[in-house]
Amino acid sequence: MDFRLPNAEDIIRAIPTGAMLIDLKTLKILKANATAEAVIGLSPLENKHLWEIFSIGLGYSLTERLSGCLKSGKPCSDIFYIQNREDKRLIPVEISLGTHKDLWSVLLIKDLTSATESDYDKLKKLYSLLSKVNLVATTVSDVRILLEEITDILARSGMFSYVGIFSIKEDKPIAEAGKKNDDLDTLCFPLGWVEREYYLMISKPKDSPFSPEEIDLLGEVAHDLSYGLKRIKTESELEKITHTDPLTGLPNRSSFISYVSKLLERVKTSKKSVAVVVVDVDKFSEVNQALGQSAGDKLLRSVASSLLSITRKGDFVARTGSDEFSVVLVSGDPMLAVNRFLERLREEFRKPIRIGSHHIFITFSTGVSIYPIDAEDEESLYANASASVKGAKSMGGNTTVFFSKTVIKATEASLQLRTQLRQAIEREEFVLYYQPKIDLKTGKVVGSEALLRWLREGEIVPPAKFLPVVEEGELIHEIGELVIRKACKQIKLWRSKGLNIPVAINVSPYQLKARHFSQALPFKLTECGEVSDLVEVEITESAIMEDYARAVEFIKNLSEVGIRTYIDDFGTGYSSLAYLKRLPVYAIKIDREFIKDLPHDKESLEIVKAIVSLAKNFNLKLVAEGVETQEQAKIVRELGCDYAQGFLFSPPVPPEEFEKLVEERWI
Repeated sequence: MDFRLPNAEDIIRAIPTGAMLIDLKTLKILKANATAEAVIGLSPLENKHLWEIFSIGLGYSLTERLSGCLKSGKPCSDIFYIQNREDKRLIPVEISLGTHKDLWSVLLIKDLTSATESDYDKLKKLYSLLSKVNLVATTVSDVRILLEEITDILARSGMFSYVGIFSIKEDKPIAEAGKKNDDLDTLCFPLGWVEREYYLMISKPKDSPFSPEEIDLLGEVAHDLSYGLKRIKTESELEKITHTDPLTGLPNRSSFISYVSKLLERVKTSKKSVAVVVVDVDKFSEVNQALGQSAGDKLLRSVASSLLSITRKGDFVARTGSDEFSVVLVSGDPMLAVNRFLERLREEFRKPIRIGSHHIFITFSTGVSIYPIDAEDEESLYANASASVKGAKSMGGNTTVFFSKTVIKATEASLQLRTQLRQAIEREEFVLYYQPKIDLKTGKVVGSEALLRWLREGEIVPPAKFLPVVEEGELIHEIGELVIRKACKQIKLWRSKGLNIPVAINVSPYQLKARHFSQALPFKLTECGEVSDLVEVEITESAIMEDYARAVEFIKNLSEVGIRTYIDDFGTGYSSLAYLKRLPVYAIKIDREFIKDLPHDKESLEIVKAIVSLAKNFNLKLVAEGVETQEQAKIVRELGCDYAQGFLFSPPVPPEEFEKLVEERWI
């Protein structure tokens, strides 16, 4: 074996302590003397790997130590306990790495069992100290407690006269034990992995200086303490991420539930109550849709900041939903506390919030639940307040609902109905009924309006019972697509029978607000293929006025692919009249409210006349809705309406019955 060292075997043999020549590339033993073999209890050692002669843990430690020494290029040593392979004794040894070349180095292993008893006891005490420090560094989760406990461990060992831990930001020690003076020999160790914002100061009498073993061990103590500081910081950051809303910096829902749980335990023995107020921003989605998500985020941050400014010192504010915040109030008079908070809330948001160049007025739907009146645990308390928010929204928003049994019953009923609606989609229980549109000049059926019906167990579920729930969430989009598919299928079937009947489908305000739906609908309708020219769309006037710019874009897109649009329930939103000329619509449908009392209601008659005049000026067709008598049909025909719909002709009926209506002449 050529490792380019003359008389290597003689040199190794001549060293009085255990000695081994190590190949630095493989960490295998090239040569070893008898003393090394006796200490380790294994012969021969040549060609053995370090991991083979020491325990795996010690082997890795040695590897790391060797790597560090190799990088520094300086000799180094450390104290270990090893087990003699032959007699199984635990032996304290000092292992040193001498000066080295590029390919090899001398590893010395010195048996310390011959040391004096006092040195041996000191060594055991040092390792016991390190073990205690390690336990604290890996378990304590508070920085101040960690520093105080380690200081206490070092001081109680009796080995040092003074122990102190300082911050570079403060003059006074964070933790200390003993007295420091100029007659002491002092060592300082920086603490921390990156910032190094703390340092450890240890002193002992000058006539009893620090031994190399003590210095090495204190370096390990500093290392363990640094690890503990880093661990606490990492855990703290993770805790913050886990329990903090990243957008507003407020506690999140998980943190809110945890806080309320602990709070309820504390107030059980007192006479105080806990009120949870859930604050939901009304129509927040419209801000996102109109101004973009960035503007919406700024609005939420502004709301969060304002809520913090109007709550008391002991109150708790969290963000518990996308546009929802929850406030916890503790008081002996919860109703008074809630009402005062709501007054501050209304006053705070009386003025608009400025987002860029926009000034936005916002209102809130708020729900209130009180412990122990409404619930006795944190989840129920929050659930009850959330259910009350839904009640507030169902009333049009900008109001507060206090929890009651009526609220929970309504929530349970709504949840049950949602489940049934999902099942209805899967079971194909939704069908379309068709109501004819009659040409007032010829009396012929010239079109139809498709109306959704729920056929459950052979009976029709009233639309007023389920449509409001459908329009609250994502079900509206799923059912909306179902309506398109069924309408297209029916138009194709009628055409195959020689009936070319236009079918109008309704688009709700909720669908219009959803950009993905409003952009995709024109193309979905063209998928009806050769019958797409018979598909029509009806949008209520109120839906158009909620987001006029989007409505204009939507109707233009429909017009470009040849789909005619009707403005439904016309006459209820007078503000739309000025914008009518910009809408490329085919016809307007006069709201039934203005038809039902004709001819006796003179005010309604004048409104109908005005709408007819307006439509004629813009070359729009007119449909009178809700015609129930021959007299009403005669009046709207004489006023200039082109078409009519209503129970005079037919209620909405299944497609088979509708086919029979086509053959009739109604006027």
